[in-house]
Amino acid sequence: MNLRVGKLWGGLALAALLSFNTTATTFYVDVNSTNPVAPYSDWSMAATNIQDAIDAATDGDLVLVTNGVYATGGRVVYGSLTNRVVINKAITVQSINGPDVTTIQGNSANSRLSDLIANWVRCVYLTNSAVLKGFKLLSGGSSSGGGGGAWCESTSSLLINCSVTSNTIIYAGYGSGVYSGTLSNCTLFANYNPISSGSAYASILHNCIIMGNYGANTSGGGGAANCMLDRCLIASNSIGTYAQGGGVYEASLTNCILLGNIGGNFSKGGGASQSQLNNCLIVSNTANLGGGAYNCLLNNCTII
Repeated sequence: MNLRVGKLWGGLALAALLSFNTTATTFYVDVNSTNPVAPYSDWSMAATNIQDAIDAATDGDLVLVTNGVYATGGRVVYGSLTNRVVINKAITVQSINGPDVTTIQGNSANSRLSDLIANWVRCVYLTNSAVLKGFKLLSGGSSSGGGGGAWCESTSSLLINCSVTSNTIIYAGYGSGVYSGTLSNCTLFANYNPISSGSAYASILHNCIIMGNYGANTSGGGGAANCMLDRCLIASNSIGTYAQGGGVYEASLTNCILLGNIGGNFSKGGGASQSQLNNCLIVSNTANLGGGAYNCLLNNCTII
């Protein structure tokens, strides 16, 4: 390429990039804001709930959220289940100080099954290319479909540095913590699915901790099912009677540790079942058949 032409194209590309970057807008959210004024363009006029700021944003924008518990409001996307926050645009919703101090709280506290559809609330819905960064997703519930903590439209939906904790699914649903999506540096803890599969289902997980989750009396995957996992710790998850894969079920793992996962009566694969594992460490898992792994393909793995 002619040097002059190359410089011209380089200049045009830089100008286009700068033009693109300058079009992005930041919106602000503070649960304790005393003067919420649209379009929430600085902290003095911050929205009090996350959904208002999302509604004001367009693709490529940033919604910045400060410390607090965000537990009011909601919107339906599919069926009749309410989502506390609906990220229905290709935007980033990010906390300032991370999941220890910034919570999106759903509702799975009702014990009567007749109350589930009317009153349970999932924490977050994410559309394609939406990003959620630095939140705790707490006590969300789904009566069907999946994703008590987060339901993602596809694996292009991203969760980064999130803690998905104490979410629940009842009836026919998958992924008590997260359904689909790509998770990086996240923790899935104490999520509960008594009928079907996985704290994470149909997800991609990088460098995540999946611990203390329960999945399935008859299906499988206390920690994760139908997922791809890389550099993850899958520990102390459990499954019920006749289920498979206390840690993972029908999954693909690379450079992971499966530690202390447990199968119930007549279970198969305390650590993993019907999965492929590469360069993994499988330690102190228990089940009726295949305490470490059952019906799996293991490449360069250690079982202790």
